[in-house]
Amino acid sequence: VVDVGAGGTRVTPVVDGLLLKQSQRRSGRGGDWLSNVQWKGLLSLLSPSNKTSSIVPRYQLRNKESLSSNRSKNLLSRDNPHFVRWAMHDLMYEV
Repeated sequence: VVDVGAGGTRVTPVVDGLLLKQSQRRSGRGGDWLSNVQWKGLLSLLSPSNKTSSIVPRYQLRNKESLSSNRSKNLLSRDNPHFVRWAMHDLMYEV
């Protein structure tokens, strides 16, 4: 049995319907840690130095044209850092 919570993960083996509590393993890495790793990975993909990324937040698209046709024409700039952070979180949960 694997239980992944926000703050940690617990694995308990089950043999023939019996829990083996002596073999139980715990880890401090849970959903919060995993979300943080995903967030950092997304930020590295969207950094200005990464020119090959095809991931673009929805708010930056002006229309439904393909990004490969003319990327700069389809993008809008939003400078509000709160809006950008919200859009990044929204994108993180879509991916």
